[in-house]
Amino acid sequence: MSPCSLPPAFSCTYLYTIYGTGDIVIEVQVTPRRDLPPLPRLGLQLLLPGRFDRFAWFGRGPHESYPDRKESATVSTCPTFAHRRTATRPMCAGPR
Repeated sequence: MSPCSLPPAFSCTYLYTIYGTGDIVIEVQVTPRRDLPPLPRLGLQLLLPGRFDRFAWFGRGPHESYPDRKESATVSTCPTFAHRRTATRPMCAGPR
């Protein structure tokens, strides 16, 4: 992503593996341009139609795991129901 006059800031490769069980595994490889400063984090946002109300992910969970809550979120496969998800509201001061 970048304006037309600049080279792309990132090179991105997405690999989608779809299994007969209905499982979808998404692997993303992001390579930043060498002249960029260190980046604190990258994220992936996925929007699904409302009928997809059940999903699971591998990572820290089952709640959001910001730096100040990370230790309470174990690394495992976390099932959830989209309609039960409640997002933590970001605070202007951030974690201290």
